[in-house]
Amino acid sequence: MMSTELPFGVTFADLPEYDLAQIRKANAKDWIDKLREKRWYYVGVFHPEVFVGVAIIRVGPLASAFAYAFDRKEKSLFGHNMLGFPVQVRFDLDPCYGWLKFRAFRGSITIQPRQSDGFRRLTTALTFPNTSLDVQLNYGWSDHIPQALCLLAALANDRFAFTRKMVGHEVSGHIRFPGRQIEISPGDAVAVEDWTIGFHPRETFWNWATGAGVDQCGRTVSFNFSGGVYTVGEGENVVWLDGVPRLFGPVRFVYNPSKPLKTWRITAQDGSVEMLFTPEGLRRADQDYILVASRFVQVFGQFTGTFIIDGERIQFQNANGVVEEHFARW
Repeated sequence: MMSTELPFGVTFADLPEYDLAQIRKANAKDWIDKLREKRWYYVGVFHPEVFVGVAIIRVGPLASAFAYAFDRKEKSLFGHNMLGFPVQVRFDLDPCYGWLKFRAFRGSITIQPRQSDGFRRLTTALTFPNTSLDVQLNYGWSDHIPQALCLLAALANDRFAFTRKMVGHEVSGHIRFPGRQIEISPGDAVAVEDWTIGFHPRETFWNWATGAGVDQCGRTVSFNFSGGVYTVGEGENVVWLDGVPRLFGPVRFVYNPSKPLKTWRITAQDGSVEMLFTPEGLRRADQDYILVASRFVQVFGQFTGTFIIDGERIQFQNANGVVEEHFARW
């Protein structure tokens, strides 16, 4: 399959109709190409008392994972960063029905495939003293599954990336960390997931913003915006209004990189997007192994802003979510 034959662009569906395994095979022609492949899965949970983030990453011959809980009242972060090798990871090539696992000395992270009831299950077993993190969460959809953003994007050197993003899942379960146990019932929190595979450039930079809330009419509003990546053709900027997706054009992130806990602004040149993000806390990870490096900042907080959809001004306040800046040499 040549790159000119690939179905580049955005599809709103639970799963794309094309075969990711065949597309991957066309891009990974030899063992060197396979070393350049990147895969990651991130799930974030936004609750009035806590932010939770979990990720499993595989980059060529290396693998890593992280899990954190941010106590919004105490402004304290309980987190784990783990580095390993591909043998410690299971990352099936299926965004919804594949397993995701990471096992290391610190413990394990397991994300089960979607079950017949429409939910996935996230389990962490991270038991280091003073930073233990026990997460047992189900997230998904109890009635219907809204249309996810599925983007097949053209990259440099005749390569590609595929990403599937969905924001606003129902969540139930519990979160335990030192001094706190939070029980989550349906309606208490929302989740976002990002499943990505690709042959991104050697050096990659992006900004990302995602969150969920309600508008002035009581409708659910969730969104995903990025900058610096997927700049050719359709991007991944989308708003779901009561579960119905609408694609937006490029946006600009305005913030102070040296002071990420200051206010962020995300805006579109045509005025269709105008958001202010008020930070509450952050997770930072700076890693430099010469051949590979990562500078990552994810900030937790709330969005207030306006979207314009079909001439209607959609206004919202105090939508929980995250923004991030990430530079990777991989």
